[in-house]
Amino acid sequence: MYVQGDNSALFDLYIYRDAFTPILAECPANQFGTTKLYVSSGNYVLDNIHNNDWALYAGVEFGNNDYQTVADSVEFTASCATVGGTVEVWLDSIATGTKIADCKIDPTGGWTTFKRFTAKVGAVKGNHDVYLNFVGTEGTTKLFQLKWMNFIRKTSVTSAASLIGETNLVKVYPNPSSHGEITIDGIKHFDEIYIVDLTGRKVFSRNTNKQVSMHLQLDVPKGIYIIHLSNKQQSVQKKITIG
Repeated sequence: MYVQGDNSALFDLYIYRDAFTPILAECPANQFGTTKLYVSSGNYVLDNIHNNDWALYAGVEFGNNDYQTVADSVEFTASCATVGGTVEVWLDSIATGTKIADCKIDPTGGWTTFKRFTAKVGAVKGNHDVYLNFVGTEGTTKLFQLKWMNFIRKTSVTSAASLIGETNLVKVYPNPSSHGEITIDGIKHFDEIYIVDLTGRKVFSRNTNKQVSMHLQLDVPKGIYIIHLSNKQQSVQKKITIG
């Protein structure tokens, strides 16, 4: 990333990897024992996860003075056809860092059946390298596969129930969309909408202006995209297939 000519940029406001945006498990900055596996339709997972293997995701931003937010829990999308195991979430180092969560991954019924597993996280702010340390049965048994990791924002007790209700009202159609033409309903309680591809590249961004619904024509390649809706209290993600 660079600035050319007389243009200016605030690099201190740039977020390399947002904790509250789904992080592809297939793309660690470093790893021990694990590998990348193609599963279907351009999708990959982090595979060959065994006891004492680990994966590193660098530069994860949890919030600072300019980006004020608080993590409540961590969510993993995983599949498991064995006995499962546990994901230990560490900040900055497995040996000397801080462990903020233990997330148990249970059997899902097969390697192609993915489910979401969550665990509460300890207090965390700032920018950190996130290490996932995998714990389970000793030996050659593969514990599970990981597709996504996502940290979830904390919401207030008084507003959480109503926000969950509003989340359930968010609808995206048609899905899949043949030509990138979509409608998103139920967005009036969110401030911003943006859409990313599976590499995290933002392909669309706009303020909602408290509209009830929004009609979009996305000029993007065929594939899977993640729609993000956010306000000061929470963010919601919806998956859409184009093509």
